[in-house]
Amino acid sequence: MYSENEILGDYCDKEKIIFITTEDFEYVLPAFLSAFPLHYPIEQQNFDHCFDNNFDNKTCERLLIQWLNARLVYADWITVEGTL
Repeated sequence: MYSENEILGDYCDKEKIIFITTEDFEYVLPAFLSAFPLHYPIEQQNFDHCFDNNFDNKTCERLLIQWLNARLVYADWITVEGTL
């Protein structure tokens, strides 16, 4: 995953890219699938498992909040693991 905007375009570098393995992505995929169809920045009806999927800022924020809130129903905290 990486960030873009209309003015700067793809302004990612290696420090700003997040790579999630296929096995781990299965945990967050349902949240991304729930956002479809997408209307901005590109009209898209379904998640493309082989190419780019562009989620606008508000959609990303909503998905992250929903994902976190679903876990905080039964969890007292969220651990972000650093695995080098």
